[in-house]
Formats: sequence, structure tokens, C-alpha cells
Amino acid sequence: MFRTIYESMRNVTWKTIIRTILVMGLALLISWGFVGLSNASVDNIIERNERFNNMIKVTDETTLNYCINSQINEFLISGTAKAEQPITLEELKGEYSYIKKTKYHYESHIETYTESYTDSEGKTHTVTKTRTVWDWEYKNSEEWSTNTVTLLGKSFNYNNTSHSTNTIRYEDYGSKSNSFWKDGYYYYTDDDTRYEYSIVPLEYTTTFVSDYNLGMKEGFYSDSIEEVIVPQSTTGIRTFFYILIFISLVTGIVILIFWEKWFPNFLSD
Repeated sequence: MFRTIYESMRNVTWKTIIRTILVMGLALLISWGFVGLSNASVDNIIERNERFNNMIKVTDETTLNYCINSQINEFLISGTAKAEQPITLEELKGEYSYIKKTKYHYESHIETYTESYTDSEGKTHTVTKTRTVWDWEYKNSEEWSTNTVTLLGKSFNYNNTSHSTNTIRYEDYGSKSNSFWKDGYYYYTDDDTRYEYSIVPLEYTTTFVSDYNLGMKEGFYSDSIEEVIVPQSTTGIRTFFYILIFISLVTGIVILIFWEKWFPNFLSD
């Protein structure tokens, strides 16, 4: 057996050695990079889990007062915020914390397209043509929002709370007294002009990281603190990078096997 191994090694050329070192060295370097990224990702997840686990959780006025008086620099707060300066529009029912009104106009424009046909001799020809098409075009947007909201008995700047906007159906929120006619999501003032509305309700659930100055350090689109502090698992991250490492090593081996075929003019025997 040893003699067979010895004979095989005698047949290995310097080119084979160089390309093996080149390919496998590169594969190992890439794998090492994946190991570094994996460790960094896992460390970030662990740090994030520990950070939120150690934070004071604020869901009532008493705890919030404690954080303010003790000048706590970072705490997790969640509750129902309510606009202190409600926003209204004549064409909408109700009051809101935020409204965005987007205008569209029905307009024509020239569209260029190509068309192919076959003549009597069987030859295919392509010609460029134009046509007039009509579509709803964006014109402009207007936005209004409350300046402050009440949350757990304190006044917060609206922009210092997390909130998400929702596009509403006008037929559900539209004011009967100011609509020419209603159709789905849009409010039509005439046949060629329509409006779309996005809103934040008068009262909305907000969850974010705050400080004793009642600023927002990090916001979340979550309905509760429990959703934010759920520990993130590192198993999936590690598995993903292990697969990438395996793929890089296998790719290196495959390249070595087919080197003569794929690179006949470079380091080939």
C-alpha cells in the first residue's frame, strides 16, 4: 500500500501542487471569511437579546415616572398613544394622528412599442409604432400630523413614537357630505381627478426604546413589548454559514477535478 502511495506521489507535478494550493487556499480563505461573518452575526444576536432582556419595561405611568426621575438612559416603552392635536379633513369622517393625501390625474401619453409580422415571402419584419394610452398619473401629496401625543400620562413628540401608516378605503372612511361619488380606495372630485388617503389612527399602539428625555432611540412595528423581547435564535445563522463553508470547499474540490478540462492553458499538465 505504501509503495502505491509513493508511486502516486512521484507522479504529482509541480503544476498540480501549485493549483491545489491555489484553489484550496482560496476556498479555505473564503471559508474563514464565512466563519468570521457567522461569529459576528451570532454575537450581534446575543448582544441584542441581552440588551432587551436587561432593559426596564415600561407599560404604566408609575414605571415611566421612575425612569424619568432616575434619568434612565434607555428603557423599552409600550402603550396606546393618542393625538393631542387631532387631524381632520372635510372629506373624511373622524379624527386622526396623521393623514397623507395623494392626488392623481387621469392623463394621456404616447407609448412606443414594437410589432412583428411575416410578409408573403416568409420574412419576418419588426416595426416601431406609437399609441396613445390613458393612465392615472401622480401629481402631488400633502401631509398633516399632530405635534404631540399622550402616552402613559406624558406628552411625547409624535415623531418620537413608532407608528405605521395604512392606506384606507375611501368608501369606508369617506364623508358623505363632500363626495361626488365613491369608488374603492379613491375619492373622486371629477372624472379625471382622484385622491388616495393614508392615515395613522387617532389612537395607536406604539412600542419603542426611549430615554428620560422622552426621545425615541429605536422604534418597532410591534403591538407589545413581548413581541420585541422574544429571544432571537442563533441556530439558523450558524447552519446557514456552515452550508456556505461546505459549498466553498466542495467547489474547490470540483474545480481541481475538472481543472484540465476547464483551464487547459493554465497550470495544466
